[in-house]
Amino acid sequence: MINEQTRELIRYRLERSQASLRAAKSLHSEGQYLDAINRLYYACFYAVVAALLLDNHTAKSHSGVRTMFHKYWVLTERIAPSYGKTYNEIFDMRHEDDYDDFAAVQSEVADEMLANVEDFIKTLQSLINTELL
Repeated sequence: MINEQTRELIRYRLERSQASLRAAKSLHSEGQYLDAINRLYYACFYAVVAALLLDNHTAKSHSGVRTMFHKYWVLTERIAPSYGKTYNEIFDMRHEDDYDDFAAVQSEVADEMLANVEDFIKTLQSLINTELL
């Protein structure tokens, strides 16, 4: 059973996820693809952290969150493996875009990631909300 404090934290993380997704869409529409990728990653990250909280799992790093998401959600088939792939892709893109010199993202890649992340967030949020009932 999930206590009220954890429920509030899950809701907060989901709100942060939605805010990051809105920011990503705005940046994308302005052609700011590098920044959009960053916000898309954080939209996923916050949703994944919320999902992990359902079972009281926490991690101390972004890599730890990714590892735990795969261990407790993807490998157990709580969510389709394609979503694990989406999370890996946006994780890697955000890291490259933030730390590589002269990083660039083509509009077609940004378009695809936006669509994939929107689907990821919608699906994961639905699964989380179902478990919170």
